Amino acid sequence: MKVYFLGFVKQGSKISYTSSVASEIPNDRIGPYKKYLSSFRISVREEVSAKELLKALGYKLPVVLEPTLLLSSKDWLNYAKRPAENIHEQFIFVYDIYRAKKLFQSLKRQLKGARLSMLTMILKFFLKRISTEISC
Repeated sequence: MKVYFLGFVKQGSKISYTSSVASEIPNDRIGPYKKYLSSFRISVREEVSAKELLKALGYKLPVVLEPTLLLSSKDWLNYAKRPAENIHEQFIFVYDIYRAKKLFQSLKRQLKGARLSMLTMILKFFLKRISTEISC
């Protein structure tokens, strides 16, 4: 859990922009959340996340616009690219910006014998340009 909360960072700012808790924080996790998040500047994208983190941090966080809505559909189309090839087989789609090794190892074990490919999407940010890479 420590790695997800940047517990290894000893100096510098920790900022979490438009975080989402996605579900209720279990009571046994409130202590660790408070410990690790107290050094962050945080905003969330849903009222429910603000409410859940209020339990851990003791103060209400700002609720701001989901980042994908900051661009118009026209802007998004400037960044969108079709994959180099069409995919005709069944697949599971994995979107993980961290390329979490344990996640992919677990998915590979679970997919063994399932006749599914794993399709991943990796976002790479270069200054103001966004490019996507699709790999199977």
